[in-house]
Amino acid sequence: MAKVKISPDDVVALPRAVLEAHGIAEGDDVEVTGGRKEVRLTVASPAAGPQRKLTVEEFLAMRPRYNGPPITDEMIEEAIAEEVRERWERKNQ
Repeated sequence: MAKVKISPDDVVALPRAVLEAHGIAEGDDVEVTGGRKEVRLTVASPAAGPQRKLTVEEFLAMRPRYNGPPITDEMIEEAIAEEVRERWERKNQ
């Protein structure tokens, strides 16, 4: 998760790592949706036309890097449980 600030001109600048991880480039259209305390950006469907396929190396270069300690199955299970609790709380406020 990345924190960003809204500029005085009501502009939100997303971190380059986020843009690259989701294949968003300057000039791309994104759809803005959300509710209550959530804003969701969705990459708009590209205009019809031929698109170049990524190579395996390009695809792998786009994935986020993790340089922390090894992650255990228990840590994954706890993270999932925490996300479930948070989503339940948001939905049932």
